[in-house]
Amino acid sequence: MRRRVLISLASVLALALLIAAAAQSRSGATRGTIKIGWVGDKSGPTVSSQIPVLHAMQAYFRLINAQGGIRGNRIEMIEKDDSYSPAKELELVKSVINDDKVVLVTGIGNSSGFASILPVLNAAKTVGLSNQGTLKTVTNPFQPYLMLGNCNYADQGDVALGYMMTRFKLKNLNGVKVGVAGISVASGQEWNEAVSSNVKRLGGTPVVQTLPAAI
Repeated sequence: MRRRVLISLASVLALALLIAAAAQSRSGATRGTIKIGWVGDKSGPTVSSQIPVLHAMQAYFRLINAQGGIRGNRIEMIEKDDSYSPAKELELVKSVINDDKVVLVTGIGNSSGFASILPVLNAAKTVGLSNQGTLKTVTNPFQPYLMLGNCNYADQGDVALGYMMTRFKLKNLNGVKVGVAGISVASGQEWNEAVSSNVKRLGGTPVVQTLPAAI
């Protein structure tokens, strides 16, 4: 499982790097360095999930640089700690774009900040890659300047519910109570709403619990 996750992350990063290299060539940025901004949680409640992904990126970028970089350009990653605050996340995304002149912003792990960050990325024509945050409204309709590292929770909920019903050999959920728990951020609420809707459609009763953003 861990190997599949790492391969998936490497594939998404490779695609994002190619986009960043192309953006750099169009923007006339300094030849020799591709600046990438990472805005994520280094001191807040989701450190345990965000820092391992940051470490994976650091290792991957070291590998790329050791192999000569991207089209001869070395990667420089500028890291900013948003403490899992949507307001601080927005402030730092603006900073790495306007002050540090990055061509790619990654991290962006708090889905509650997507609505405010998306217009900034679009206006600057700067690519954003959220490694862990996800939201259906970011991918539907298609957004050219924000990529997600995994499918949205509404789609994941469809798969999870289908798996559960297959596992228990259920054709419907008539008379069945289904526990649904999501964290108190935009993506967690999307999960609660999507899964609850499907449970009701199949005849079941959702029992919903909203959890803290980090436990």
